Amino acid sequence: MDVPRPLKPFLVGYREAEEKIMRAVCERFGLLAEMPAEVKELDTRILTDEMQQNMAPPPIAWSTAAEPVGVKLQFWSPPRAKREFLAELSRSDKI
Repeated sequence: MDVPRPLKPFLVGYREAEEKIMRAVCERFGLLAEMPAEVKELDTRILTDEMQQNMAPPPIAWSTAAEPVGVKLQFWSPPRAKREFLAELSRSDKI
């Protein structure tokens, strides 16, 4: 389940569970255990794009606001998202 970042600080035990899963993913795929600063920055910036394009104004300001990346996001129905994901997966030899 994907939990929106602004909610994570309020979920008891979430951070520890997320860190444990991330360690397992990094170990499995040979990734760095520490997320590079550039990835964290871009993640925050894309969150701003998502907030601006897909969400109602929040009742309180998010502490994660940043300059958006500026991409135009696509919003698909669940069946379309599944088709697109499976099509991309079948073209990929990375997994």
